Amino acid sequence: MSHDGSGRSYLTGIARACFEHGASYVYIMPENKPLARIGLDQPVPFGDSPLEKTHIEEFLDSQVPSPHKEAFASTGFARFAFALCPGARCRVDLIMTVDGPSAVMHFLPDALPGIDMLNVPGKVIEFAAASSGVFLICGKPRAGKTTTLASILQKINRTFFNHIVWICEASEYLLGPSRSFVNQIETGYLGKVFDVTQRAVWIGADVVALDIRIDENLAWQAVSAAERGASVLMVVPASDAVAGLENLANTVSSASRQEFAARLSRVFSGALYQELIQGVKSPVPAIEFLVGTEPVRNLLREGRFPRIKDLIAAGGKYGMKTLESSKQRLSDEGLI
Repeated sequence: MSHDGSGRSYLTGIARACFEHGASYVYIMPENKPLARIGLDQPVPFGDSPLEKTHIEEFLDSQVPSPHKEAFASTGFARFAFALCPGARCRVDLIMTVDGPSAVMHFLPDALPGIDMLNVPGKVIEFAAASSGVFLICGKPRAGKTTTLASILQKINRTFFNHIVWICEASEYLLGPSRSFVNQIETGYLGKVFDVTQRAVWIGADVVALDIRIDENLAWQAVSAAERGASVLMVVPASDAVAGLENLANTVSSASRQEFAARLSRVFSGALYQELIQGVKSPVPAIEFLVGTEPVRNLLREGRFPRIKDLIAAGGKYGMKTLESSKQRLSDEGLI
């Protein structure tokens, strides 16, 4: 087994080379060439040689933190992040397969992009940074949801004197000290998350950010935290903003869903959906923005989600935006 000369593993050297060639993801399987994804293109083989099982085992031994290593051994999955090289971090998903350990590596810049670069309207910050309420950040896989959440948190961090608790599976970005006091909590090595949102409120958090899998218990905790005065930002996988709201409601059992929808409707602030599309030079995000107006909250309480979609196009005076109008603006500006 060989290292890259800096005490890091052979696999880390491959990851760094992929990043330097412009890849955003690399997929690692034993006895296969790494597959690198650049932008929105399909993954393609990288390098001349397949990876050996010993390369992956070496990475597990030398690069994976002990708690994550134990979680991987017991559950077959773990997520963590580390500094790959100056200017870049790497999020790693370890997955046990029938062929042995595999990994998905996602490369991220150290510096967060500004809100304007993410095509996020100023109104989004206004709602996301509200003194209390539930705000959703929605998108499909690889849409940059975590980057947008981190950029919003950084904007809050630099603007307000708040206590921010950011609960995530892996610290893909690190928020530097500014006006706010920030606690980042990783759960990527835990089999289950217990009462994390409640604990965040108990220690006086003004802003609670959740970038972890939402189950029924966590959904109730999020609503309770908002009811008690916290601003709760949640990442929710979804195909649009309304679907994100419906997906959150559907995490709750049918017997309790009506009560959950009623309580959520009282604290729902807004939802941002983003979708990466191929631009002239690089992928750019198009967004859809839903605001928790009284009509929206009424439909949410009644579970009439398809009707909420109709309100976005008519809600321009409240700051709402449709995905189509966002794409049109990007086209008018010559970005796509």
